[in-house]
Amino acid sequence: MRKTLVFLARRDTPYQGSRFLRVAQLCRIVQELLPDLSVLATTTAEDVSDAVVILNKSFLAAAAPQQVRRLRARGNAVLADFVDLRPRTSLCRVVDGFLASSYAQERFLRAAHADKPTFRVLHHADPRIEAGCADEAGARVGYFGHVANGRYVKRLAAEGLCDRFFAGQPEDTQWMSRLSDYGVHYAIRARRLFEGFKPFTKGAVAARCGAVVLVGRDEESVANLGPDYPFFAASTAYRDVRAAIVRMRESHGGSDWRAAQEAMRRLERECSPERIAQGLSEALAAFS
Repeated sequence: MRKTLVFLARRDTPYQGSRFLRVAQLCRIVQELLPDLSVLATTTAEDVSDAVVILNKSFLAAAAPQQVRRLRARGNAVLADFVDLRPRTSLCRVVDGFLASSYAQERFLRAAHADKPTFRVLHHADPRIEAGCADEAGARVGYFGHVANGRYVKRLAAEGLCDRFFAGQPEDTQWMSRLSDYGVHYAIRARRLFEGFKPFTKGAVAARCGAVVLVGRDEESVANLGPDYPFFAASTAYRDVRAAIVRMRESHGGSDWRAAQEAMRRLERECSPERIAQGLSEALAAFS
C-alpha cells in the first residue's frame, strides 16, 4: 500500500521558481495540513519506491519515457505536473495520471486522457506574501513578475499607468514589500509559442493580497473569475488595455469594484492551501 507522496524534481534546472512553488511549498502545505501523510521531496529517482510520485515540471522538461517506466517498475504510481509545459504525448502515455495547475489544463487532460485520473491542484500564491496586505490600497496598478512576460509593461510604465517590479527568483522577496501599495495587479501576458496551459498565478497572488486584477478575457481567466468579472480588458490591443486601466481607476470603490473584489475572494478560496491539500490528498488516496 502506497502511503508516501514524493515530489521528484531535477537538481540542475532553469525552472527554479516552479521547483520552489510546486515542490518545496506543496510539501510544506502537506506537512502543515495533512500531518498524517508522509511527504518527501527528492532529486534522486533511484531512491523512490512504493510511493505516489509527482513529477515536477523541472523533471518533466528533460524526462524520457523509460525513466517513468523505471519508476513504475519499482512499485510507484507516477503523476505528471506539467504546469505550463506542453504535455508531451510520449510521457502522457506512460504516467498513471496528472496534476492540473489550471482549469484549461484540467479540461484538456480529462478529454485527451480520459482513461487516467486528473487531480486539480491549482497554482497557488507564495504563502510568504502577507494575506490581505492590499485590503486598504487604492487603485494604483502594479506589475509583479518578469517584464518580458507582461505585455506593454514598459510602455505603460512610461505613461505612469503601471509600476513594475521584478519577481522571479525564489530567494528574492523584496518585491513583496511593495504589494501593500497596489490595489490592482496587471496580468496581461505576452504569449510565448513554447508555452502550454498557463496557470493563473498572478490572479492568485492578487487574490491573496486583497487586490483586484486587470486581465484579458480568455478561457483561464473566465474560469477563475467568472464571465461577469467587470475588469476584463476588451481586447489585448494597447488602446483597450490603456482604457481598461483608466476605467478601473475611475471605478474604485463603486459597484464594479466591489463585484471584482467578491470574484477575487472566490479565487482566493479556490487557490487556498486547504484546497491544494485536498487535491493532493485525493491523488494519494486514489493510488493507495
